[in-house]
Amino acid sequence: NYKKIFTGSNYRGAIREISKVIYFVPDTSSNEVVLYNFNLNLGDTVVASYGPHVCEPDTMYVQNVDSLLCSDGWHRRLKIGNFVWWLEGIGSMNYFLEPFNNLCVSGNDELQCMFSDTLFTFPPSPIQCAVGIDELPPTSIRIYPNPTTKNITITSDEILTSPTLSILNSLGQEVLFKKYSTTDEIQVELDRPSGIYFLRIEARDKILTQKFIKN
Repeated sequence: NYKKIFTGSNYRGAIREISKVIYFVPDTSSNEVVLYNFNLNLGDTVVASYGPHVCEPDTMYVQNVDSLLCSDGWHRRLKIGNFVWWLEGIGSMNYFLEPFNNLCVSGNDELQCMFSDTLFTFPPSPIQCAVGIDELPPTSIRIYPNPTTKNITITSDEILTSPTLSILNSLGQEVLFKKYSTTDEIQVELDRPSGIYFLRIEARDKILTQKFIKN
C-alpha cells in the first residue's frame, strides 16, 4: 500500500514502508527507488539512489549512529557521509524527498516540526514548535472574538476558493478539520478545553495561519 505525497497541491510521488525501508515512486517515473533504509549500521555503505547530493559522492558511509529525543521517545539517528542526518521514522533532517542532499555551506532547509497522523513527533517540545508557527500580519486573517469562550468568526482579506481549515492545540494535535467553499466569512464552533490554539487555512499554494485563545 502506497501513501501519496503532495507539496501543497502538487503531487510528488508515493511511498511505502517495509521493515524500516522506505520505497518511493516519484511523479516523474514509474520506477521505485529506496528513499531511506533505517536498518543501516555504523560503517555500512550507502549508494545515493534518488535526488541531488551536491556535497557528497555517489557512495557514502554511515559515519555515526546515535539517538535523538523527540516528543514520542528516542529516535535512532544516522549520519550519512559528512553532512546528511537521517532520523528514523521521520527522514532527512533537511530535505525529505532529497535524502542525500545537504549543502556544505549555510542556507539549507531544516526540519521544524513533524506530525504523524494526530501524534506530535518532532521536536521534543511540542509547545515550542506550535508557538513557533509564523503568523501573517493581522490584515491577512482575523479571528474574533479573540480570546473566545466558544465560537469564533474568521475573515480574510484574501478570498480563497475551496479552502481547508484545521485547528491545532498547543500539543500540535489536530482537533478540527473542515472544508469550505470560500474564506469570505467562516463560523466555527470550538467545543474544546481552554488553551492556546492555532488556525491554519490552506488553498492551493496559499497558507494562512493565526493563533487564538479559548477561555
